[in-house]
Amino acid sequence: MLIGEGIVKLICKQAGLVWKRVRKSLRTKRDQEDFNTAKDEIKSLIQQYKDK
Repeated sequence: MLIGEGIVKLICKQAGLVWKRVRKSLRTKRDQEDFNTAKDEIKSLIQQYKDK
């Protein structure tokens, strides 16, 4: 038997626990040089698309 997310949330709330969504970020683990290169390439592609 599977328990739905809503039931788990309700049980946690009744127990006085807090249910929060957590957003995970890999920003600290990325290679900044590769990231900047990819960002520039994306900007270039967007500009090419707009110029059409």
